[in-house]
Amino acid sequence: MRSKLILLLAAFLLSTGWTIRDLGTLPSGGLSVAQAINNGGTVGGMAGNSAGVMRAVWWNAAGVIHEIPTPVVPGRFSTVYGINDKGAMVGSMGTPTSDAHAFKYQFGVLTDLTAPSTSIAFAISPSNNIAGQWTVAGTPPRHYAVVWGGGTAGTPFALGGFGGWVDFTYDVADAPVASGTAALTTGKRHAFLYISGAMRDLGTLGGSNSFGRGLLVGTWPDPSEASIYVVGSSEITPGSLDSRAFIYNSGIMRDIGTLPGCTNTTAYAINKSKQVVGNCWGASGAINRAWLWNGVTMVALEDLIDPATGWTHLHVAYDISDTGKIVGHGTRYGQGRAFVMTP
Repeated sequence: MRSKLILLLAAFLLSTGWTIRDLGTLPSGGLSVAQAINNGGTVGGMAGNSAGVMRAVWWNAAGVIHEIPTPVVPGRFSTVYGINDKGAMVGSMGTPTSDAHAFKYQFGVLTDLTAPSTSIAFAISPSNNIAGQWTVAGTPPRHYAVVWGGGTAGTPFALGGFGGWVDFTYDVADAPVASGTAALTTGKRHAFLYISGAMRDLGTLGGSNSFGRGLLVGTWPDPSEASIYVVGSSEITPGSLDSRAFIYNSGIMRDIGTLPGCTNTTAYAINKSKQVVGNCWGASGAINRAWLWNGVTMVALEDLIDPATGWTHLHVAYDISDTGKIVGHGTRYGQGRAFVMTP
């Protein structure tokens, strides 16, 4: 009976049709992480170099790695967080004066978006609107949810907030629509949708805090907002840190579930087919599991690939393209590697 079950499992894995590619790392480097993909198959993320320093990199559709020429500063890393279909990439880089400056990289040109404050860029829209966080020194420092319009350097546009001091914009569309997280005066944080020039508090699934991540805007203007979706995570019980991934649409925040053994679940991205990706983990430090939600069910990405590929765990899925390709981070033959999965 056991041998029959193994054969059935093997047949299922081979029938899913999914393939996975190890994107590798820099020469003589170690860890690599893929954090963004566009519809042409270009991937952005970070990879360790021979000195063990994490560097911002991108992989072309063929899987060839390229290092972005961000400043080389001992003890400070750089990474790509977002990429659009024009090949413009954004992220965070260390500089001689700061450990975090937002940057844009396109056509071989690196643009530092910060002068002189600390900042991070998380996403870039097709028309080069950039979502991120801008920090102004003070006691305490003020962290603003911002958008750099058109991807130009300089002081970005602050979206506003809910009265707290730590806000960030995680995703942005060409239209004046953005998603992210903003702090309340109580210190709690809530996911937001920025639309029609105002911040909207999306609330929670019952707990104290929620965090807005990926954004989908199908059409705009859309008076009903029926085509606008936000995904992220929310605590589910007051006083508990346990969270669930959510999808928000038309005024309703919906819990999309979790995987067996997980007590915390986060959604990072959503594509035009309303497929959502993220990761989950257990309360006792159980290993992270990357997942895909197809609108009905959530499946662990590990269950979609052949174990013979050498991948023992797929920890996090950070992004999904409109063609269904997924990028993230996992363990292959004992090494932490960036991956791209293709349905």
